[in-house]
Amino acid sequence: MDTDPNFERELAEIAHPQPTEIEAERRLDAAERGSQIWFLFAGFVCLFGFAIFLLVTS
Repeated sequence: MDTDPNFERELAEIAHPQPTEIEAERRLDAAERGSQIWFLFAGFVCLFGFAIFLLVTS
């Protein structure tokens, strides 16, 4: 059974990514984390806004 000739190279790239790939992933992780924070903030604003609305109208 013969394997893909690029298999070893691809495994090495996965195990030891290039520094530019690592930096790009860090930026993506930071951007994703920022969007998650804004999403949570908007959710809590809506939740507390609805709670205040219920308290005021009842």
